[in-house]
Amino acid sequence: MSLSSPPQAVLHIGLPKTGTTALQQHFFPALPDDRFTYIGTDQPRPNRGGVAYRAIMDALNCPADIRDVRVYQAQAQLAQLPQQKTLVLSEELITVDGLVPWQEKVARLGKIFSYHTCTLVMTVREPRSGLFSLYVELFRSLEMRFPTFADFAASNQAQIFDFHDLASVAHNAFPATSIVLIPFEELRPGGTFLSRFADIFEIRPPSHLPKENNTKTYYGDAVRIPALSLEQGLERWEDAHPLWLLRKLARLTRRLLRPVGGLLNHIQIPGSERLIKIPEPSCVPLRYAESNNWLLINYEIDYQSVTSGD
Repeated sequence: MSLSSPPQAVLHIGLPKTGTTALQQHFFPALPDDRFTYIGTDQPRPNRGGVAYRAIMDALNCPADIRDVRVYQAQAQLAQLPQQKTLVLSEELITVDGLVPWQEKVARLGKIFSYHTCTLVMTVREPRSGLFSLYVELFRSLEMRFPTFADFAASNQAQIFDFHDLASVAHNAFPATSIVLIPFEELRPGGTFLSRFADIFEIRPPSHLPKENNTKTYYGDAVRIPALSLEQGLERWEDAHPLWLLRKLARLTRRLLRPVGGLLNHIQIPGSERLIKIPEPSCVPLRYAESNNWLLINYEIDYQSVTSGD
């Protein structure tokens, strides 16, 4: 695959909880279609996206033994798109751990787009705020491995908010690529969030960006996690209960109750509601304050004092 003039791509890879859903729903699909081809997340999230998007995500999330095949298949799908237009990908799940760690996902993305001239865009957020917001969103899938916020803050997933490490991973995957960091906190009246995105695409910035996924319920100094539905509880037992017999029973119960449709999602399990206390600055490891000093020096984004608790 050789091109005299490499095709262009703008890759927005998150971070999660930095306005990504609103961008994917209202900003990227509205780009001028005579200049751009949007192949990113198709909101609302249950939508599966286009062929190229699915091929990219298959390559990012597949087992290591078929990685090279899937990367080639994703490249083949990209080659079928109009080469005179700039490709635009937006997907924050690239920086969310799954079967494949986020560092490996970024590395694979670099391989997929190795024939393109890329601009890499990352929306960032003050680490304590961003980490807690992500912990709340992922709590039901995380609580068995990371029962406290401090546990989560020490995890590999949390390391996406170590901006020095994040940028190092991105530079290794995209060595000749321009990397743009845009602070989420500028998504406010009079802020520069939308104008900085508009500058990348050389368009007039929209007047505002509707809020999405802002559903937290606060109780004093804590956030309420809703009770599990019966469907969620049975699914958790089926996937992770230590007793084989109870996993089997949960699987059988779900199968027997399948004809009642969505009823299981409306029955709440008593006692499964949780209140998660908003963390103190001391719960965030020191490396984030050190990384934010680097961020201030290199990008003039000041999170250092906030993270260190000064």
